[in-house]
Amino acid sequence: MSRQLAFQRIWQHISIGRTRTFIRYSGGAVNYGVLANLVTRFCALFDRNKLSEGDRVLIVTANEMVASAAFVAAMLDGLVPVMLSADSKDDRVKAIFESVSPALVVVDRQLAGKADGGNSKAFMTAVPALNVPSATMFQSHSGIGAKLRNILNRDRPATVDAELGLPGSGREPRLPQVDDTIAYVLFTSGTSKLPSGVQISRNALIAQLETLTRLFDYDSDSRIFNATPFSHTDGLVQGLLLAVANQAALLRPGPFSLPDLENWLDRLAEFEATHFITNPTVLTLIDRFAAHDDYFGHAGFFSILSSASILRADFWAKFESRFGCSIYNLYGMTETVANATYAGRHPEMGPVGTIGFPVDCEVRLVDSGANGRELVSDREGEIQIRGENVFQGYWKDPARTATTLVDGGWMRTGDLAKRRDDGAFQIIGRLSAVINMGGQSIVPEEIDEALASHPAVLDVATVGMSDSEFDEIAVSAVVLESPASESELIRFCRQHLEQLKVPKRIIAIDEIPRGGAGKPKSAELRTLLAPLMAHAARVPATDDSASVSAGAIYELAAEVFHVPAEDLHADSSAATVKGWDSFNQLNLLIEAERRFDVRIPASQAARIRTLGDLHQAITRKQ
Repeated sequence: MSRQLAFQRIWQHISIGRTRTFIRYSGGAVNYGVLANLVTRFCALFDRNKLSEGDRVLIVTANEMVASAAFVAAMLDGLVPVMLSADSKDDRVKAIFESVSPALVVVDRQLAGKADGGNSKAFMTAVPALNVPSATMFQSHSGIGAKLRNILNRDRPATVDAELGLPGSGREPRLPQVDDTIAYVLFTSGTSKLPSGVQISRNALIAQLETLTRLFDYDSDSRIFNATPFSHTDGLVQGLLLAVANQAALLRPGPFSLPDLENWLDRLAEFEATHFITNPTVLTLIDRFAAHDDYFGHAGFFSILSSASILRADFWAKFESRFGCSIYNLYGMTETVANATYAGRHPEMGPVGTIGFPVDCEVRLVDSGANGRELVSDREGEIQIRGENVFQGYWKDPARTATTLVDGGWMRTGDLAKRRDDGAFQIIGRLSAVINMGGQSIVPEEIDEALASHPAVLDVATVGMSDSEFDEIAVSAVVLESPASESELIRFCRQHLEQLKVPKRIIAIDEIPRGGAGKPKSAELRTLLAPLMAHAARVPATDDSASVSAGAIYELAAEVFHVPAEDLHADSSAATVKGWDSFNQLNLLIEAERRFDVRIPASQAARIRTLGDLHQAITRKQ
């Protein structure tokens, strides 16, 4: 079918496949009929608020069903959806809100209604809004099926209007042509003063979806297991949009977490997944803590697609051998819609252990020659990409666009690579300061901006420090004007940054090394921070694990999570403790083994959900 008919085809998939599963959660499933119903009513909402082609729709909700429908409806109706994470802090949301000037916002009711402070979105009251009901009515990961279907039933328009605020009847989307008009804007990490929005055209999006569909055999029988948030390009493109483009089922198992690892992995077979979209960090943690080897052995499973970071050749082979599955490694970024080069056992792809060959685009390596001229290199240099899947530029940032899109449409990536003798590309480093933590990009300046607003911080610089599981972690160096503990500064960051962007360590030093232009000397700073990160244990090690008290566990957890020890107890878990994510749980286990001189088997570690579980694992006779 012609690319110009792509939006018509997507809408046909949605509107005709009403009985087919659209999204499945652990608590139930929603079919394409519900999505079609929502899309038409969103289109009627656009009419009610007099939106016209090109107007922006800002979406900030934890409800994935409503977010999906709002995004798809806006895109298919010729509007420009802008999807943000529901845990985005006020200053970031406000900066993006002011930048895109939305004609409509879709926001969680409890966020929009709060007063100043906390998660207030009061500044949104200047434009029309759809306030999404609380999670008790529309769960993100469970209990969504029957309640939502009842509310959205065509025979109950009054309930729809009362509960969700959508019109009781709808209209079909306008289905614009596929051209270089903006399809959506996705904001990557950036400071609140200068948020960075990537403009993806309709043509670039459809070109990428066609490439992915061809390479990985997506069709209406595909079941895409993808836990990445929709505010990230791998969740949006390789999840939501790839599903609706193929009338496939999107499987949402809930966020990845070590305490729930076995249940999370079991959902692959339970949901009958065909494609597993993930990243090397998740695969590393699966290999380290999974108790079994048969998660990918069910009938119909196609492959694991790993993106957002580099997959090492030795680990790649080890994982495939242990779990009896195949892996593809995909390299790209938000600016390439999703991916540009591909590696794996496929005739169009490069060999295992590389980022492979470009598919449906071009790649070249560029180095800096004399007088600052850029010269094309045969062997080593910065990766530059050109093709239909390359973005149009940064939202309202012509200066950055001009430095990124150069020389006839080539896009600078900031990644350094070499070309092997077989023609495949292999990453060797970065030019940019962006931190890649577990496949998520973090701009250090955003952390610096938040920390600099603390009254005790005189100077700050954040760098990425190498980490075996997470590739890199964000570590901030601060110069203090007055006393402030690391825990206090971490808690301050949690108030101003999304959880992902909170630095894993904040270390006070006497002076931050800077160059003549005032920029931090990153390499020198990393060398300075490395020995300081290996701080001495505050609790002496013991060879008598049975003597370890619950209080000692709470003290250790308080240090790792940067929370008061008196707030912790045996039932404390990821659901109740701020900062208890997969990274910090791994840190907790490693530090517990070192500090208490024990070895926690992987089979036990994966079952630790509370501090009481950890205490039992340590005091159990080895």
